[in-house]
Amino acid sequence: MEENYREYLHFDVWIANDIFNLIYKNDEISLKIAQDVVKARLDICQGNIYPMLSDIRNIQHVERSARQYLASEVGVTHLSAGALLVSNQFQKIAGNLFILTSKLAVPSKVFTNKQQAILWLEQFKIAKKNY
Repeated sequence: MEENYREYLHFDVWIANDIFNLIYKNDEISLKIAQDVVKARLDICQGNIYPMLSDIRNIQHVERSARQYLASEVGVTHLSAGALLVSNQFQKIAGNLFILTSKLAVPSKVFTNKQQAILWLEQFKIAKKNY
């Protein structure tokens, strides 16, 4: 069941089965888009902590400042884990490099299969509570 589905110009976000979902529509992530994504996520999550599935299959380029922002303490606020859904080997390498070099504060992993990503995220669901 989808909760709080919201459509934006560059991405869509929603909560389904206690997993925060994000799908990027464009082929590039700028710092502004990254900031808008985090703002939307914090608004929808309302202080609850969720694992996140980020569908980045459309992405071809991520600005350095956007990568830094998404990896920052603010970028991972109220997340228990993150799965990146990719569609090709280049994205898989780039995603793994991002995870390795960013030293993310939450467990993170790259997937080419959505169901496997969801299964992995299941272990990071926590009881909802507002902070």
